[in-house]
Amino acid sequence: MPIRTCVGCRGKFEQATLFRIVKGEDATIRLAEQGSHFGRSAYVCKSMSCVEAALRKDALARTLKSLVTAQAKEELEEILICKLR
Repeated sequence: MPIRTCVGCRGKFEQATLFRIVKGEDATIRLAEQGSHFGRSAYVCKSMSCVEAALRKDALARTLKSLVTAQAKEELEEILICKLR
């Protein structure tokens, strides 16, 4: 199983245990379902603290090498919070 680094806590985990966030060809930022969406991606632990840290520290923007707008952050946070419940 591939090992990936969480952009929130910088811990290393198996890829299947993390959320994958991708930057699409049209520069949109979205949550990728397993095995879908090609392109630059970032991984975040499935914990509220890591999700918040990744969004707060602009770690996603650095990893994805793209501007992540406030609206995109809010939408992504809503989706990830729903997935955590």
